[in-house]
Amino acid sequence: MKLIKPLILLVFILLFLKTDFRLDNDIYCCSDDYDYYAHAKTIALDFDFDYQNQFTQYLDARFYKNDKPAPIGFVGSGLLASPFVFIGNLFDKLIKVDSFVNYKILFYSFSSVFYLVVSFYFLLKIKNIVSPKFKNLHLLILLLGSGISYYAFERFSMTHVYEVFTVTMVAYFSIKPVNKYIANEKLNIFYLSFFMFLGLNVRWVNYFILILPFFLTKYLKIKNNEFYKNQVFYYFSLCFLFLTLYINKLIYGVWTMNPNFVYSSGITDTGASIFFNIPHLIKSFFIIIFSQEFGILYFSPIIFTGLFISIFDALKGYKQFFSYIGLVIFLQVFSIVILWQSTSSSYGFRYLYCLIPISIILFLHFYENLNTKKYIDMILNSLIFFSIFSFFSTLFFETTLMTQLSLDEQTNSFGKLVRYTQPEYLKGYLLSFLELEAYLKIFVTSFLGMIFFNLLFYFISPDTLLNFLDGELGLNLKNEKVKNLLFEYQELDYLYILVVVFLIYLLFSNLKKYVINN
Repeated sequence: MKLIKPLILLVFILLFLKTDFRLDNDIYCCSDDYDYYAHAKTIALDFDFDYQNQFTQYLDARFYKNDKPAPIGFVGSGLLASPFVFIGNLFDKLIKVDSFVNYKILFYSFSSVFYLVVSFYFLLKIKNIVSPKFKNLHLLILLLGSGISYYAFERFSMTHVYEVFTVTMVAYFSIKPVNKYIANEKLNIFYLSFFMFLGLNVRWVNYFILILPFFLTKYLKIKNNEFYKNQVFYYFSLCFLFLTLYINKLIYGVWTMNPNFVYSSGITDTGASIFFNIPHLIKSFFIIIFSQEFGILYFSPIIFTGLFISIFDALKGYKQFFSYIGLVIFLQVFSIVILWQSTSSSYGFRYLYCLIPISIILFLHFYENLNTKKYIDMILNSLIFFSIFSFFSTLFFETTLMTQLSLDEQTNSFGKLVRYTQPEYLKGYLLSFLELEAYLKIFVTSFLGMIFFNLLFYFISPDTLLNFLDGELGLNLKNEKVKNLLFEYQELDYLYILVVVFLIYLLFSNLKKYVINN
């Protein structure tokens, strides 16, 4: 019986970790994914911020001013991921692999997984401060059920895991009790300033990071960490601000932190009028919360809960002035989605994911201080149910026609004509439970499938397997990407598989330590 829980955890990890973006020899220009990879590559391989050899013939494809090419994505995630690219490059030099894979991509792809696990570890530390009795497993479910798992386990080259990580670290060093009479106070202040610097560099528009430490300290009544009264905090902050501006000068040629200079969205002219249109704002909030297209009630339930708690606290004046700051933080991030009027061409309302750590902390505080056990258990059970429902939705994403994002322009839930939308995703997700091909695609594109088929193809060929599926089972695989993956699995070198197994073992052993053994 002791082996059942670890085995289930291992199977889940292998099933949710996806291979389809990882079994490539490069991330190609020009997209958001490539922007962040370009940052990591130039830092890890060239030790500079010159992007000439990253963009080659596509010099003017992204940011290009004054003969200076650069990514339009911000540098923070590249800074965090660069050690993994560096290690992967060393493996590439030491081990010869097949042409369609390399270790730079493999290690880079596990960077987001690493930072998600580290985020969970520090959220556990926060939990032990705010609500020690809350179960570790429940915390993991809330985190994975927020939608963030998709950006660690599949589309790894986006910023959202790094946003969750940096916000978590800012939160932890904001509320971590310190002894001001010993050296760890200044060290704590340094870490706080450092992660605020990283957080802003991951995404410049996450301005709430500047007020988050003050909000959490007051809201949670943390008495042993009054960093804002220490001049050292402002000294470190100014140093990191200068460093940010200097790095941006190296990348973009100017001293700036203006996102519109780098990433012009085309929404600034109409932004003010949108926020004066109250019916439009109310409608947008209802769409974000309840729409079939990734409504946060179903697909990011912890963010919905955090929003509800922040509104409740503000209406009740529960924590006086600082309750309103909490609501302002949520409104600042939600305003970005309202301006865009879309889910932004991928899984979920991804621009809201930076709110995941804050939402978890608000819920932990709410859980700890609500005296009526009957109601808190009902709320927790509902939140766990929707989080599990959301977690599995990432598994079924793009497995059927009704869970795929449109390649042509369609009208999204906001009434806007865009590409890469799926206004009936909730319905498609529920119907995909009845589609046998969805389960086959889930298995084939997972690391569980990769290891299974790599072993199987020592005995039979992919053609034999496909003929069996078509002839004996009547299951004709129409997805060319899935078919190509099967042939790639056959060609994978055993050393590559061993490295993959080792990386997964590290992930499994850490989760097992903090979830199953606690």
